[in-house]
Amino acid sequence: TRPHRCRQDTKESTQDTLADYDKINAISHQVQVERFDKDYFESNFNDIDNLKKQYPFFFPQGIELSELMIKKNDSIWAEVYQEVKKTFPDNAKLKDVEFLFKSIKFHFPQQNVPSRLVTLVGDMEKEYSAIYTDSLAIVTLETYLGENHKYYTDFPKYLRNEYNENQIVQDMAQKFAETVVAPTHDRTLIANMVQHGKIMYLKKALLPQVPENEVMCYTADQITWCNENESEMWSFLIENK
Repeated sequence: TRPHRCRQDTKESTQDTLADYDKINAISHQVQVERFDKDYFESNFNDIDNLKKQYPFFFPQGIELSELMIKKNDSIWAEVYQEVKKTFPDNAKLKDVEFLFKSIKFHFPQQNVPSRLVTLVGDMEKEYSAIYTDSLAIVTLETYLGENHKYYTDFPKYLRNEYNENQIVQDMAQKFAETVVAPTHDRTLIANMVQHGKIMYLKKALLPQVPENEVMCYTADQITWCNENESEMWSFLIENK
């Protein structure tokens, strides 16, 4: 499906970007942040019925209570939760997600936007670190503890910056963009470059306050290198097509 409405500017000036930021920030949209991670790990068996009522999507029918409490009673996952609590003692680091939802309303006024943001401790799977629907968004906080955290030391170095807390809003924007940018069935390199370019362009439009390197999940040095070596990269691709 195509976006209902998206800004067509091919190159925004700084003033336009700041104007958009102010307009987006002025939009009225409240997001309720619900810390399932805290509610789950700090609960007891007597709280389980309340948890089921508040978070029915985490409690499938037919699952025994003992199965539901496995992660809570596991010492390794209890430690993971304590690490999450250190990095995210409150909801301050999730404010950018609220701005993102306002931005979606600004650029796509016909879209329904989530009013609930639920956090949890998942299974350390980056693919599911952010989930976006038009009524509910979910973030698995154990995948955003910082690139130098001990849990990620065995991961390839070039991927570790994806585990920084500033990537939460980037990943959520990515998930939204994938719902409005039609997928390509063309497997050629150029088609995939165009496909990813559309998503990156939309992410930048949705997050005008975010530096380009963060939108690309690059460090500042990496984006500088890419800009300085752009012609060489194109030459390499053309010569080795």
